[in-house]
Amino acid sequence: MDVIDIKGSVFLKSGEDTRLLAGHLWVFSNEISHIKGEIAAGDLCELFDSRGSFIGIGFYNPKSLIAFRLLSKEKIAVNSDFFAKKITEALEFRKTVYPGARSLRVVFGESDFLPGLIIDKYEDYLSVQAVSAGMDKNMGLLVEAMVRVLAPKGIIARNDSSLRAFEGLKESVDILQGDVPENILIDENGCSFSVNLRSGQKTGFFFDQRENRVLLSKYSRGKSVLDCHCHTGAFSVYALKGGAKSVVALDSSKPALEKAAENARLNSFGGAFEAVNADALEYLEEQKKSQTKFDIIVLDPPALIKSRKHQKAGYRMYKKLNAAAISALKSGGILATSSCSHNLSQQDFMLMLKDAAGSARRQALVLERGFQSKDHPVLVAMNESEYLKFAMLKVI
Repeated sequence: MDVIDIKGSVFLKSGEDTRLLAGHLWVFSNEISHIKGEIAAGDLCELFDSRGSFIGIGFYNPKSLIAFRLLSKEKIAVNSDFFAKKITEALEFRKTVYPGARSLRVVFGESDFLPGLIIDKYEDYLSVQAVSAGMDKNMGLLVEAMVRVLAPKGIIARNDSSLRAFEGLKESVDILQGDVPENILIDENGCSFSVNLRSGQKTGFFFDQRENRVLLSKYSRGKSVLDCHCHTGAFSVYALKGGAKSVVALDSSKPALEKAAENARLNSFGGAFEAVNADALEYLEEQKKSQTKFDIIVLDPPALIKSRKHQKAGYRMYKKLNAAAISALKSGGILATSSCSHNLSQQDFMLMLKDAAGSARRQALVLERGFQSKDHPVLVAMNESEYLKFAMLKVI
């Protein structure tokens, strides 16, 4: 069985081991004192502190700000057995939190101690992403492990994430094993969704909002709902399943709207569903001038804060978007709003909502607060693994 060779050693500067000893898995390039050996991007290396004490093994990438990603605190063989064990542990956890689920995130990178690797399961197919050089370089061993543990009919690599650029990796979409259809039908909590595995956003579907969609469904009976940034219509379908009298699904992407409309029809909700191709903020600003108000508005925008340098501008955009939505709600209406920007903390997310309500001159009460779903677990030592914030506000 192939074992990944250890190619060299990485030594930290004095005092730079504190975060790792507390459970973090990354070493940044400015924390490294020196290396020994001829080490290429994605090679397996040993990590030592400034005194020469062994810390662990992991993948090194001289091209990345995240120069080292810790795999194990023990010097053990890294081969397909190693990866199969990690994937099995991740899968067993998912079976506990989502018994019987056939479509979900199986591996969430660092939180499953496979840094830089995403594995999503869509019924009998897998969609994977490698956003670190080490995982990309060793995809062959990973495929062996996935086949042994998950026995998929096919595996597609959705390596078209912009995060790969930070690792010096090119974007691509490739079939790694078997055959993968362009579209597949999945079930989530009794709702059916057609998912495009080859060109849908992320790996095809947003599993991270699973519990938050259930929360929305609870409040939807008899309500008029506006679903902004609807993507493939998952929030829309859950609202209609909860008894919404009507849903307007809005997105700037025509292909996304076509898929959303297809998903509404799949669940026999086509008659109460309307698709609108528009920019969310522009549409909401127009609604402020209209006499038509909604009972519920869903906001699930893409990340508006890509990095720390964009925090102020992104905060202003979140505030503007949420204020416009609040203004478009009936008195007593509900705003179901999200942020997937890691660089907007939970505290700042709630502060932004307070500022947005104030800007709209409306009062708001917190009904629900949510987070990323349980198949996207948060590693407490790594703030980077927590990114999704969700809240439902009653607007007066």
